[in-house]
Amino acid sequence: MKPRLHPCIVVAALAVSPWPSSAVKAQVAVFSHGVVEGGQVLTDRSAIGTTPGETIHHPLASSLLTVVIQPGDSDLFVFEFDAQCTVVGGPFDYLSVQARLDGVVGGVIGGSYFQPQDIPADLQACSTNGARQTISKSWVIRLSNTTSSPQSHTFSIWLKTVEFAPLNNAHTTLDNRTVRYTRYN
Repeated sequence: MKPRLHPCIVVAALAVSPWPSSAVKAQVAVFSHGVVEGGQVLTDRSAIGTTPGETIHHPLASSLLTVVIQPGDSDLFVFEFDAQCTVVGGPFDYLSVQARLDGVVGGVIGGSYFQPQDIPADLQACSTNGARQTISKSWVIRLSNTTSSPQSHTFSIWLKTVEFAPLNNAHTTLDNRTVRYTRYN
């Protein structure tokens, strides 16, 4: 079962809020947890490239990590991504990175299941300058299972090279990638 967000509550909260929506989106989120219950780390040293002129995000090979939530569990997960990258193209081109749960970015108004994640839900990383750069990002999510059977969920990273101007033939090369999650009670 995927986590559910209630769109009418969020929309109503934004509509009646005394703050502009940008201030509501920027609020601090606090998560509490118990002891570390485990985790998983996946590394890949091989170089992988994106295709010039992409219009949608694609899953990053070697980035899928699956977790099983037992009935009655409510655990906090810290999902992390590190890589080295180079973007080649025109000025202002960059790599767009998304953390996804079960292949989906998230909920309402372009939001995300993970916190913090920009709205729209992408991280602008590795801008065009031809130099090798580093991405290092962490996201947080609490997953609960209120059913009577185990549920599995998959964390993944999705990428797209964004071209500021058409025909820049912008593309990205990534290597030395690590994805990991740490699970807390």
